[in-house]
Amino acid sequence: MQPAEQIVQAVKDGDATLVRDLVRKDPRLSSARDEKGISVVMQAVYYRRNELLSILLATDPPLDIFEAAALGKRELMARLVDEDPAEMAACSPDGFTPLHLSCFFGHFHCAELLIRRAADVNAVADNPMAVAPIHSAAAGRHLDIVKLLLDNGACVNARQHGGWTALHAAAMNGDQAMVDALLEAGADAGLESDDGKTAADMASGRVANL
Repeated sequence: MQPAEQIVQAVKDGDATLVRDLVRKDPRLSSARDEKGISVVMQAVYYRRNELLSILLATDPPLDIFEAAALGKRELMARLVDEDPAEMAACSPDGFTPLHLSCFFGHFHCAELLIRRAADVNAVADNPMAVAPIHSAAAGRHLDIVKLLLDNGACVNARQHGGWTALHAAAMNGDQAMVDALLEAGADAGLESDDGKTAADMASGRVANL
């Protein structure tokens, strides 16, 4: 197995000792990517491996706009957008725009910056999940970002794969405050997912007003 393959596997396995040893020998490995093009930095973010993320970032690897969005690095993201505005509409190797990533990981100021620069608040991810940013924010339980998106034209009843809306996600999470905000914005509580479930079905009695 080549070193780049080793570090990808080590990040997935959560092997901090091996990751530290590999980047000590070759700091460039902090920029390694898997066969799908997803960087080890993004893998560490996705797997919530904070110790590994710290080890990787300590080598100061160059970060792209997707990594900047997922990490909440607003100044870097602003610079990258200034250099190439088309980056806002680009999709990561796994199909997400920078706005999707900022929304899912709860980086309000990054999401706000992108929206101010005219990022598409209704962009659909280029992957089977087919989520819009509002689905990402709802899944991440970030009410402030859900409200930001709604205030800037996000479709409250947008559907992702499976026919789910943000209201379905909020109800399943038992998030009363988000359910109330979505309903106030016009969410349709009667919409059914592809398997015939409403938000109330998802809530199982954990939230009211559905």
